[in-house]
Amino acid sequence: MVYGQRRERFISEPLPLPNLFDQNNLFQASPELLKEKINYERKKPKKSNHKGRQLLSQCTHLPVEREELPMQQDVSGMTYIGESVQEKLAFKPGKLYLKHYVRAKYVDPTDGKIIIADPVAEPIAKCEADISLINFILVSKFVYHLPEYRIIEMLKNAGLKIPSSTMNGWTHGAIKTLIPMGKHLLNEIKSSGYIQVDETRIRVQDGERQNSTHLGYMWYYYSPEQKIVLFDPTKIKKVQISLNLVPGAGVEPARPFLATGF
Repeated sequence: MVYGQRRERFISEPLPLPNLFDQNNLFQASPELLKEKINYERKKPKKSNHKGRQLLSQCTHLPVEREELPMQQDVSGMTYIGESVQEKLAFKPGKLYLKHYVRAKYVDPTDGKIIIADPVAEPIAKCEADISLINFILVSKFVYHLPEYRIIEMLKNAGLKIPSSTMNGWTHGAIKTLIPMGKHLLNEIKSSGYIQVDETRIRVQDGERQNSTHLGYMWYYYSPEQKIVLFDPTKIKKVQISLNLVPGAGVEPARPFLATGF
């Protein structure tokens, strides 16, 4: 038997929590923090050597075109004190024009003989294109590697439509006039004391058979001394082709000659 009062209410024991309002601990001194001295190195970025915008300073040789801009306000009655010049690098695209070579004609009153000035020298006989246009085509094709159809489109935008067959004829005719220059380069390379030679196989369209190609070889001859290069395409791969260009391959003593295995 249980005697006495019984209750089901649970009374917990007080936990030892800190009192935020304890006046004794309110002004208690905090522990002294340890001090540590740290040394380190920081890499500063390098000072830029950029000298600013200097492109226009290199254009002193170019002609200057002046354009005066209109005033938006009424300046009547005001005193002109100067001007502000804004310099820009401009470009005018190439243009086509007709060039007339005038040949004066005279008649001799004594015998009635007519004298006329000599015609201008032409790289391609009876060609409608001036040498300046031929130069533009060759430089665009072989220096800047533009195919002929792109050159045709460029000239079309300038106001002239040139047939592809005409463009191709001009190119081949102009190249034939450069054959003496190729022979001169060959003689300069042969006179060098050291020559580098290499060949590359390429598929070439066959002009004799339609829709067919043959295996061709592009030979490269380079003179490191004079920095001259010559390209020689051929249909066959023979050692004699290369030896024909080697200095000293004949009677003279042989000279250094570097080539890949063939």
